[in-house]
Amino acid sequence: MPLRERAYYGLDEIQARLKLTHRELLYLVENGLLKASVRVWDVLIEAGEYDRAADGQTFRLPDRSAPFLPACSIFAPRTPTGCSAIRSP
Repeated sequence: MPLRERAYYGLDEIQARLKLTHRELLYLVENGLLKASVRVWDVLIEAGEYDRAADGQTFRLPDRSAPFLPACSIFAPRTPTGCSAIRSP
């Protein structure tokens, strides 16, 4: 039976439907063959860089932030935030 048309599917649904092992599913995500995202609520998401002080301590240098993020891609190295959507107030 085919999966119903939806905006997203759980990893367990995909794994069962395609008869994949856990390792095979991870391989698809890690290599960009399957987009995996997580839902995030009530968390301030910052994008920017880290810098190191002369004494060796690391500190954040955020250049933007968003308080609400509906879905954030787990592996998205080519996007500035790694996130599929950002809503700012």
